[in-house]
This record gives sequence, C-alpha cells and structure tokens, in this order.
Amino acid sequence: MATTTTTHVFDDIDEEVRTVAFSVDRARYEIDLPARNHAKLTESLAVCVGHARKTPPPPQASAARPLEEPAAPQVAAPPEILRPGRG
Repeated sequence: MATTTTTHVFDDIDEEVRTVAFSVDRARYEIDLPARNHAKLTESLAVCVGHARKTPPPPQASAARPLEEPAAPQVAAPPEILRPGRG
C-alpha cells in the first residue's frame, strides 16, 4: 500500500488565529485555528457538546518547588529539678 504525505503551509501572520484546547479519550490537544476553521470546528461539535456534561478544569500544575527537609520534632525542655535549699 502506498502512502501520500501532503504538507500545507499557511500564513497565519495576516490572519488572527485562536488557540483551542480540547481532549478526547483522556488525551489533551491544542490547535491554532483561524476564525473560519474555528467556526467549522464549533459547528461540527455542536451536537455532541449539546449533549455533553461540563467538567471542572484539571488542576493547574504548580511550579516545581525544592523539597523541604521535614522539620525536627519539637521536644519540650526537661523541667528544672528543684532542690531544697537552692533557689
């Protein structure tokens, strides 16, 4: 079987593009679309989106922080021993 690969080059400098993020089967995607293709995507998904449930966004990954050493347990100082005649 033969495979044909076609490469399309678009000039998105003159056209405003919009980044669209979506996920399918737990795989996340992003695509930059000009207005006309954004409209096509929105229209083609309208029926499915109309029947779908909204879910909360995934938690944001926080910046990596260096691991902190666990704090040493706080130990109370022993009470002073009171000796008769001292004090």
